[in-house]
Amino acid sequence: KVAFGHGAASQRAAEMMKDLRMNTARFGEHINELAMYFPYQGRICLTEHRGITLAQLKRVEAFVHSHCQDWQDFYNDTHISAATANLYHTNSWLIKPSTNA
Repeated sequence: KVAFGHGAASQRAAEMMKDLRMNTARFGEHINELAMYFPYQGRICLTEHRGITLAQLKRVEAFVHSHCQDWQDFYNDTHISAATANLYHTNSWLIKPSTNA
């Protein structure tokens, strides 16, 4: 089970929960699912060293395609599909929750 962190990480988690309109239990499930699919590999301090491989990008794409039907676009209050998912959705639903430390 993944904790939401302490201090700033905990505050960011609370903001993400609010943005994603999830209760604590559902957000915890979401975080745990992300942690299982994308296990922590360590911190990379320099931004310019944080590139990803094509295989990693394809893994992100596969995750988005298999999970985006459970996501919602809160700007226009619609559900997201594989055809409408974009980087903004991926950032809100996958990247930010996965990298909150």
